[in-house]
Amino acid sequence: MTLRGLFGLQGLLVAALVVVGFAASLAVLLVVLPTLESSVSRDQAARQADALSEQVRAIAARRELEAPVTREELLDFARAMRAATGGDVFVSSNQSFVTPAYQVQLPANSELLSQFRIGPLPAQVTADREAVSASAPLQIGNGLSTTNTGFVQVATPVSGLAPELAAVQRRVIVAVFLVLALAVFAGLALSRLIGKRTARLAKTASQLAGGDLSARAPREGPEELRMLSDALNLMAGRVEGLVSDITHERDRAQAMIGSLEEGVIAVGPGGGVTVANEAAYQFLGVPSGAQFLRIEELPLPIAEAARAVLDLDSPSTAVRQVALPGGIEADLTAVRLSGEGAGAVLALRDVTEARRLERARRDLVANVSHELKTPLAAIRGFEELLEDPTLDEAHRTEFLGMMRGEITRLERLVEEQLQLARLDAGALPMEIGSVDLGDLAAGVAEPRRVLAERDGVELTVRVVPRTPVMARADGARVEQILLILLDNAQRHAGGNIRVVVSREGGSAVVDVVDDGHGIPPEDQETVFDRFYRRDASRSRPGAGLGLAIARGLAVAQDGELTLESEVGVGSTFSLRLPLDDDSVEPARGDEERTDTMVLK
Repeated sequence: MTLRGLFGLQGLLVAALVVVGFAASLAVLLVVLPTLESSVSRDQAARQADALSEQVRAIAARRELEAPVTREELLDFARAMRAATGGDVFVSSNQSFVTPAYQVQLPANSELLSQFRIGPLPAQVTADREAVSASAPLQIGNGLSTTNTGFVQVATPVSGLAPELAAVQRRVIVAVFLVLALAVFAGLALSRLIGKRTARLAKTASQLAGGDLSARAPREGPEELRMLSDALNLMAGRVEGLVSDITHERDRAQAMIGSLEEGVIAVGPGGGVTVANEAAYQFLGVPSGAQFLRIEELPLPIAEAARAVLDLDSPSTAVRQVALPGGIEADLTAVRLSGEGAGAVLALRDVTEARRLERARRDLVANVSHELKTPLAAIRGFEELLEDPTLDEAHRTEFLGMMRGEITRLERLVEEQLQLARLDAGALPMEIGSVDLGDLAAGVAEPRRVLAERDGVELTVRVVPRTPVMARADGARVEQILLILLDNAQRHAGGNIRVVVSREGGSAVVDVVDDGHGIPPEDQETVFDRFYRRDASRSRPGAGLGLAIARGLAVAQDGELTLESEVGVGSTFSLRLPLDDDSVEPARGDEERTDTMVLK
């Protein structure tokens, strides 16, 4: 038994059995041993009494006194009896017509005889079994006959008792030690038996505590231990079920939080970040899975909001607009969780696009208002001039022409807005078919040649493959896109505009290239926005909707419109449309249809 087991269940069981054995041994020593000693004493006294009675009778029968008996004769008889038995002797002769009455006692003051009644009695023993007494009739003869005219009584201490009592005591003591040893061994065996069972239960409990919820206790041992095993296994099953449910709910919650577009950050009461979903990592501009130890590592606006709600003296909710790394604008909502030490949850919603759209909406309203205000103001002014009765016919005709131009401008603006609205709603009708982009580009560019020459610009069209470039598109919409691109290029061209038709992979491409002063990189992403103009003076004609319409028409035909530009070099607008499946790929080595076709 180990030191730990000495103070455990094994030690308690051994101690309990030792105490029980000691109590039983004490009971034997206090109850059984005296009883055994008394029984041994009684038996020994009875045997000694019988032996003494026989001896006294035999001596008394062998020695017969002759009447008249004198005191000296009785004394001699008493001495002889004492010498023969070794006990105290009392001799009494009754008074008769021939014998006077005498009594003799040896020794004179006998403590043994004082414990018995004096008289012709059968063998007797004292109450404490320490002495025995026997009597016999005294034979006195008169020459003719023998009469019993007296008696002799002898008392002796019980002898030979000590060895028997010592043997009994030795046996009892040996039995006591055997009982104690048996109790110890029985306690050890029982404690080891129960200890093994309880150790298995403890091992199962440790496994459960360590996270192995599949562990089960063996059902063995006494009924109580089996009941304990059943209770432990039942508890383990319920805990396993509860943990499974909690894990399932946790995984669901994590999956739900992870799928949110909003960033979610959980902060503990001590300021440590405990949970952050994927959107939160993107908002914060850190690698996915990075661990934040403290809120101090978060961006300053988020850290300040977290500290504010964690302060119990502050409101439990904080709503703020914050700017995050990467130019992200977000709405931040921080809420302190109920319960002591529950922490707080911060939610981040990306409003960058919404704010951009809001700004674009405001700009759109402002631009539309401006574009509408200018022709309306002109029309109103001309209308006031026409009301002048002194106005001559020549000026009246001139003003009416200008009013028609402004009205046409208004109609174009309204039509472009309606067209953009239809593109946004996907409601603009399209007649998709096979279109020869080379012929279409040449047809669109031919009417623009004269205007280009007037401005000192050379307009050329080049078709790279020898075979026609056939696209799946709406010819009228492609023509509209090319007109917009050519008008834009003519306004910004230096001296040359080139239209190049080619194939690239599975796309038919029309490039409109100018050698103007180019577009700065920071403006290249916004040239396709509505009402975009590179010059803020609005001195050039148009409302800035052309490129937005062109891109919308390209996308509506499963194509795209892109821009490549370099300041001081020029710009290239590329229209890509799906190739017609029936179009023929040029064979390797095919030459261009025309090296350079100058429209005339």
